[in-house]
Amino acid sequence: MGNLAKRSMTGILYVGVIVGCIIWGNIGVLLLSLLFSALGIAEFGILSDRNHAPALIRVYDIIGGILLTFGIAMYYSSLPVATPLFMLSWLLWLMGRMIIELYFHEKDALNHMCRSLAGQIYIALPLGLLNIVNQFSWHLTLLMFILIWLNDTGAFIVGSSIGRHRLFERISPKKSWEGFWGGMAFCIACSIAAFYLLLDTTGNIMPLGYWIGYGIAVSAFATWGDLVESMIKRTVGIKDSGNILPGHGGILDRIDSLLFVVPLTFIYITIVRAII
Repeated sequence: MGNLAKRSMTGILYVGVIVGCIIWGNIGVLLLSLLFSALGIAEFGILSDRNHAPALIRVYDIIGGILLTFGIAMYYSSLPVATPLFMLSWLLWLMGRMIIELYFHEKDALNHMCRSLAGQIYIALPLGLLNIVNQFSWHLTLLMFILIWLNDTGAFIVGSSIGRHRLFERISPKKSWEGFWGGMAFCIACSIAAFYLLLDTTGNIMPLGYWIGYGIAVSAFATWGDLVESMIKRTVGIKDSGNILPGHGGILDRIDSLLFVVPLTFIYITIVRAII
């Protein structure tokens, strides 16, 4: 199978799994967020520490990510007791992580602990918030993913066609300002279409102007999320975060924008609902 065919097949399956989980409902989104959290933290541990940390610490970090993701996800669930239970468990995990370091590293202990904590904040926390966003409306969750994908598509189409001015050459030499505006145009068009198509379901969340603002914000934060992951990879000298997705690299290569767009969506919708 050629690389293009492999990449296309992987992309179709990836999108299919995400859309299927969103349509499934809260349980589907929860399972998706837990899967992404576990895989993402595993990859982050490898690329940030370059295989220096013992396997026990990697497993321990994954457990912490699952606890944090699950605890945040349960905030609006029918089991309110679950949130304090899992968050208390995560606090125990945090103290345990620092104690474990006493027995593994004589040097760079602070760096190792900071890397573990960074994975929790960078990956597990946003994926926990994904479940709260889904409580607003599963249509909004689906739209959020579509906007991210359209931003990438628009940036690639426009950037590869007329891109001349580098957006952030130090981090990502191929990105252009033309591609950035192209991706944003795709997001704005999609947001306008979504307002009218979903008027009976999610259109009452916010007026049209706020939808357009949301599309602009998603485009900007999706780009920043991509650039931050590129910065991390460039810092450690690797091209892909992993190889779990044939033709696409690692899971962090696919959810880098999502990790920034989810907190943005949570903040944006919360503020808008308080205003209108």
